[in-house]
Amino acid sequence: MNDVSIGAHCVVTGAAGFVGSHLCERMLQRGHTVDAVDDFRCGSPDNLPVHDRLAVHRLSIGAASAAPVIEDLVANSDFVFHLASPVGVTAAHQRPLDTTASIVLGGAQIVEACRRSARPLLFTSSSEVYGAARRMPTCELEPLVLSTAPRFSYAAAKLAVEHLVAGLFRQCGVRSWVVRLFNVAGPRQRSDAGVLANFAECARNGDTLLVHGDGRQTRCFLHVLDAVEAILSVAGCDALCGKPVNVGARQPVSVQSLAMRVRTEAGGGGAIGHADYEDVFGAAFKPVEHRLPDTTLLESATGWRPRFGIDDIVRDVVEDSGAGGAQLE
Repeated sequence: MNDVSIGAHCVVTGAAGFVGSHLCERMLQRGHTVDAVDDFRCGSPDNLPVHDRLAVHRLSIGAASAAPVIEDLVANSDFVFHLASPVGVTAAHQRPLDTTASIVLGGAQIVEACRRSARPLLFTSSSEVYGAARRMPTCELEPLVLSTAPRFSYAAAKLAVEHLVAGLFRQCGVRSWVVRLFNVAGPRQRSDAGVLANFAECARNGDTLLVHGDGRQTRCFLHVLDAVEAILSVAGCDALCGKPVNVGARQPVSVQSLAMRVRTEAGGGGAIGHADYEDVFGAAFKPVEHRLPDTTLLESATGWRPRFGIDDIVRDVVEDSGAGGAQLE
């Protein structure tokens, strides 16, 4: 049966990516019809199922040539999920201009299409917008302070789109939501887009699992299937309309401990090594030591709780580990 809160027919941008493909699958299971939009630079067509209620559109969100098609797809939909984005802080550190422009231009194009057709919109932002937040756990009211260091170009661009989405609601009256994802992991994640996936790939190949810094930095990993359920719980929830909402797990694990867990799960392959951030990424890189989300807002408004723990996530990622690359935590 279709979910009444978001309607029968939805658009998903970034649909062939890691989170997007799992979202499409879950929506099809729930009876929705999905227009899947992707340019396949970060995602893969192989991530998407063949289904009579799934139509795939190869489009580069933000490009002028894509605008008329996006306008038409949005106008004929009931709800829009905007997930299309360059992948993570590695891209931001290496290509800050391209990363910033891609996120902002794509977000502006989607927001404008939703404004014209008055279609509700959910945008997936990132925990990166908190920068080096000192208060743990970090709630949505935490003051946001970002520098112009290359790493934070990704965060600044995501935050700019958050403002566009908030303006869509406050100025234009179009219902909209923002979710800030914290370290989502699971099957189909590229190893250049997540530290856990990178460790799994290295362990499976017998390569060194490279831990940056001393390994005591901590993250909270959320299974992608739990993230998808959280996204769908937020979508259409009136109590969360127009507000940023944290989506993440609450059990911190050190990166050193994570490497050890992955190596054990993979059968002991690969040594664990260490490297200074500066040696890997240059002097301009700004590490973030800890990330711990406060998910009280999400849980109290929707009743959502994660079903999978860190052992489940490590097992699923190791079983699914694929092609490699180096990634920041």
